[in-house]
Amino acid sequence: MSITDDEFVAKLEKHFSLYRINLRSPIASTVVPDHWYRVDILLVNELGLFRRADIEPNGQVIVSCDLLVPENQGMTPFSPDQNWKLEIRAAPEFNQGKLSTDRLAVPGFVSSGKGTFEYRVTSNHKNAKGGKRFLCVRPSQLINFPQKQKTGVNLDIILPLVIGPIEIVTSDLKQQDTHLPLELWRDQTMSMVYDGYRVFDTSVQPPVNIAIHEMWDSGIPGKIWDSALVMLDVIKRIIDKHPEYIEAKHTLDLSAGTGLLGLYVASMMASPQSTIKQGKITITELDEAVDLIDKNLITNNFLNHRNEQCQLITRSLLWGNSQEAESCGKADLIIASDVLYEAQFFQDLVKAFVDLSHETTRIYIGYKRRGLTEEEEKYFWSLCAEHFNIKLLTLNGTEDVDDCLVPQMTVDTSGKSHLLHLLPTTTQENEDEQDLTGSIELTADTFSSTIVHYLLSCVDLLPAFLFMASSTTLLAYIYTLLIIPTVFTAVIPAGNETVFNGTNVPIDIGCPFLTPRDTPAQNVRDLRPDDIKFVIGLGDSVMAAFAAKGIQDETFFTLANLYENRGISFAMGGDPDVITMPNILKYYSNDLFGSSVGDHIISICFGNQICPNGQYRSKLDILNAAQSGARSLNLNHEIDYVMDQLEEYYDAGEALPTDWKLITLFIGSNDLCHSCTEMTSLPPAFGINALAAVERIRTSMTNVLVQVVGMMRVQDIVVQTSSFTEYCQPIQGSSFVGHDHECECSHSDTNRTIMSDVFPHYNTALQGIAQHYQSMTDEENSQFGVVFQPLLVDIMTFPIEAISNIDCFHPSALAHTWLSKMFWNMMFMSPDEKTKTLTFNADAPIYCPTDADRLKTL
Repeated sequence: MSITDDEFVAKLEKHFSLYRINLRSPIASTVVPDHWYRVDILLVNELGLFRRADIEPNGQVIVSCDLLVPENQGMTPFSPDQNWKLEIRAAPEFNQGKLSTDRLAVPGFVSSGKGTFEYRVTSNHKNAKGGKRFLCVRPSQLINFPQKQKTGVNLDIILPLVIGPIEIVTSDLKQQDTHLPLELWRDQTMSMVYDGYRVFDTSVQPPVNIAIHEMWDSGIPGKIWDSALVMLDVIKRIIDKHPEYIEAKHTLDLSAGTGLLGLYVASMMASPQSTIKQGKITITELDEAVDLIDKNLITNNFLNHRNEQCQLITRSLLWGNSQEAESCGKADLIIASDVLYEAQFFQDLVKAFVDLSHETTRIYIGYKRRGLTEEEEKYFWSLCAEHFNIKLLTLNGTEDVDDCLVPQMTVDTSGKSHLLHLLPTTTQENEDEQDLTGSIELTADTFSSTIVHYLLSCVDLLPAFLFMASSTTLLAYIYTLLIIPTVFTAVIPAGNETVFNGTNVPIDIGCPFLTPRDTPAQNVRDLRPDDIKFVIGLGDSVMAAFAAKGIQDETFFTLANLYENRGISFAMGGDPDVITMPNILKYYSNDLFGSSVGDHIISICFGNQICPNGQYRSKLDILNAAQSGARSLNLNHEIDYVMDQLEEYYDAGEALPTDWKLITLFIGSNDLCHSCTEMTSLPPAFGINALAAVERIRTSMTNVLVQVVGMMRVQDIVVQTSSFTEYCQPIQGSSFVGHDHECECSHSDTNRTIMSDVFPHYNTALQGIAQHYQSMTDEENSQFGVVFQPLLVDIMTFPIEAISNIDCFHPSALAHTWLSKMFWNMMFMSPDEKTKTLTFNADAPIYCPTDADRLKTL
């Protein structure tokens, strides 16, 4: 189905109404006064994406930072710090492990969605006491941002971030250079903070604030979406213009996600000068998501005891479940944000409205048009019209008493919106309304309740954005063409198809298919192979399958010997008729996407020395972001590519952010190979880099299972291949061996001893990361998980043919096939089963999962 240019641009822009400041890397949790500390931040939208055209080439977002003091019991309400003051300054960029010698022009963001600043705390008086504090990072000035809107931009388009807690201590300082990024600290035993909150003040003075802990790893309910922020403005206007809608009434926040809207109403009832003093507030969500709201209730514990006339409760509510609706009770006011996302649930949603409503109930719905067609929207409103009256409300309108509820924010964020108000109408009014709502047929009413429909659809065209995107692509092409003349040399495999039991599969593994599921996976612990829609790879040359096919054309001096054979990568390959983990997975999940195909010239990314942009060939790499030579400090570079690709798929409507993603992180060999020469490659720095990468994934994506793969003892390869002179010396009459030039710390017995000594600490760091997130996601409602796959390979059992004869260092196609089986089988093993050392066996079987099997997340 083709779309017009205008439709394409509108789809491209639909997620960029509001930005958030997010934490890019963890920060030190212990702060000593009078020392500077670094904070790295990101600008992202509701999907964790950033639009470069908003800030390039000369845009700036200057930030400020304040100290907040938490309540003694619980966390909120926060109060300003009277004991300590905070100073802020610009900081140098830190990319690919290299710290710039020059500071940014301002603290915050300069021509990039990646920003940074430094802060320090100083005492206001001699007897200042330390203790827990929170950092509040907010925009203070916008310069040429967004680029399309040169004037009249409100700071409210960027949501501030509160980070903490940090602990102000006056003890001796162990780390002197606290302004450095954490991975460059000499003291690698420090504790870190990565929790972020959004804080919202009440609209009356003195303000009372609440904090919402966003948990992006928990899927759709775990974050504050744009629609919720606009609906928050609607609620503020209701309280200001029509407090009688809430005062002494029952307000119900339907499918509340984080609970923001209901908690805000409760905070207004807890405000001394508020016009609403009493009432009942019920916050509902699916059973598996109620715990997220309960955590935010604990964060804002003061709401439970400050006003005894405010009854605040949470309830589980599945749309269409009359019994659960009855336990919630009939509501006077129903507020619902972003509940219109799947047409298949419309009937259940309308039934929930009916079950929760009485004759005078008012319902306000806010949603952002994402994937619904015009026909689906008409269908929803026709269902509503069977029970409710509909009337259009307009910004600054005068025809209805509730026109004043349409928020100005819908214009400030470049959106076009309207509210539909449902009340008893005359026949003529019905006819008028039918035109306004797209020929919705209104019938006799069961109730005289009110539904307010808020529709936010960003349709402003940004041709400059498309021009810049295409120009950047062209420049990247030219740059790459000049630097690496053969970079676009590539081989795409023939599209062979294998048919098994009437189904096209990439390879016939001889296993029975799984019975299709009646319902999708409920959480990360409920995943089967057929639930996975995306595979994503982060790693180095092993995941890129460099040199896997061995010497080509019987000569060493050919470009084909510098190829990455990505299509046969054990962790990410997608060439037909090849055993790889994605191909086995695709046997069960026919629509699987992301595996790399074909061969192309090596993509180099050597730590902090060289890692040029423009090397990716997205038609071959797909979502295999691995780069040859990459170390852990290059993971952000790889994640940037993945995020850009996902953004394209989402904007094109080819995928949904809620599709399940299986991310394999397999990196560290190059860190180990530099462990004898560079501090940034030692286990402490490696652990921080890997943790920061996983944390960025957690805060940028939803519905994700990350497989953190343990490192192999690469130092053993040199020993294993030492006696195979003819095999490992491809240049006749020369003593050249490739691995002598690839792993600098493996060239002497002394350095190999160092490698062996530090090797276990890398895997300990990786295992610790998995355990850290497993402890955070014990709840069965988690949409994010991290599992450690040790892959305890005994390289000394490899036949020489399992190692590439190009360099006698990288795994050959034979080894990739075997590793694919081991990796796949491990995905269904318990932690105890994974402790067994893996000895090479080319005939090892492939595990056939049953309907009852789930991908192991422990």
